[in-house]
Amino acid sequence: MGDALAPWHVLILLPFIAIYLVPTVVALVRKPPHLTAAIVVNLFLGWTLIGWVVALVLAVQSTRKTPAGLEPWRTPPQQAPGWQPQGWQPEPPADTRPKDGPQ
Repeated sequence: MGDALAPWHVLILLPFIAIYLVPTVVALVRKPPHLTAAIVVNLFLGWTLIGWVVALVLAVQSTRKTPAGLEPWRTPPQQAPGWQPQGWQPEPPADTRPKDGPQ
């Protein structure tokens, strides 16, 4: 027997290589924010189960853009002057309030 790989060895290795590269393929298709990190982690740390899972998580991160003005760290825009919620009545000034007791 020689030291060269027999064709059936390659056939056995192909499914393992395909599974190993799943995070890289997913990242290339989805184009997540951390595309490069997902590929690098998969190539260098994918042989560990933790590295493979981290690469997969980086690959499936959301690519959805947040609509302008809906960022959670921003305060909502101020309303126009004089705007009040529907059904809300301002409290009358102190001098126009009804007085308690007979006058």
